[in-house]
Amino acid sequence: VAEVYSREGEALSRSRQHVQQRIVREILKSDENELTPSEVDTIGYLLDQSHVAVLLPNLAWGAANQILLGLRAVALPNHSLVYPMTLQSTVIWFGKRGGWKPESLRSIQNELQRLGMPASVSGSNDGFKGFKQCYDEVRQVERVRVGLNAVTETKVLCYEDVALEILLLRDQQRAIRFVQSELGPLSNDTVEAERLRETLEASFKCGS
Repeated sequence: VAEVYSREGEALSRSRQHVQQRIVREILKSDENELTPSEVDTIGYLLDQSHVAVLLPNLAWGAANQILLGLRAVALPNHSLVYPMTLQSTVIWFGKRGGWKPESLRSIQNELQRLGMPASVSGSNDGFKGFKQCYDEVRQVERVRVGLNAVTETKVLCYEDVALEILLLRDQQRAIRFVQSELGPLSNDTVEAERLRETLEASFKCGS
């Protein structure tokens, strides 16, 4: 009897996970701004609070659940929700009543850096629309992080650190014109200009 009960419990748990993931997927794709009480109960996460999302590009759903407790311990959220983007990448939402303080966001970033895993972190956004906005932000941050990682080995990146870059990437031609205008002759495609850019970058990194 115990064995049968255990098998039935596992099957029910898997079924609940599938329903939960389907509801989240519909939230992200739909223009609706409300859930039924039963849907809220199924996903186990309240949408009328302040959200922060973390995208883990190299961590499957099961592994993400294993590090969830550590992230919760430093972020101290009221709720959390784990959603598999693909078989190998996962998004975690953290919800908190009363909003997120900058130090709480940094604590998430510091813990991810301590764990040594690549991650992108959204800003803080409120309510139903904020839930979806966090998802959009982490995907945009990840796009920038992947580009930076090829040059600087960036492991963890937050939205507030690259908001301007994300804005410019929405219009690449405008971004090119902006950079050329800001850099002036330093944007030239010459060996001398490249060396000067590297010198300036080193100066900024060293705070000198």
